[in-house]
Amino acid sequence: MKQSLCELIKAGFGVAEDYNCSEKIVRGANIAYGLGLSEDALRMMGGFGGGMGLGETCGTVTGAVAVISGMLVKERAHATPELKSTTQEYINRFRERLGDEIECRNLRSKYRTKEAGCDKILITAAEIIDELVNDLQEEKKTS
Repeated sequence: MKQSLCELIKAGFGVAEDYNCSEKIVRGANIAYGLGLSEDALRMMGGFGGGMGLGETCGTVTGAVAVISGMLVKERAHATPELKSTTQEYINRFRERLGDEIECRNLRSKYRTKEAGCDKILITAAEIIDELVNDLQEEKKTS
């Protein structure tokens, strides 16, 4: 049985490779959910770490949006009505759990530690993605 994204992150996925937060989320999701993303596609997430290098939107959030898009969009975003609501649900859950915040600089000041880095943020992000993936799979079964 495959590991969940959260299990991969908790096990230290991406640390040895020195992946940033966004890369850990997308590369881990590629493994956990079998997304079939190419190495070229995976490398495109590099610039989203550290809030796009400016402390803006957290790389775990941008990575999660990329994962959600990769799972839902078949042709284009405008032809995927559930994309917007699923993305909003992810961000709402993220904010609920991490103090109504999605900006990297503010999350780092609250949750980053010298010992664990941004693990709390990464694990929370991965938990929420796993939950949404489970929700989407359940919806497919019932429809």
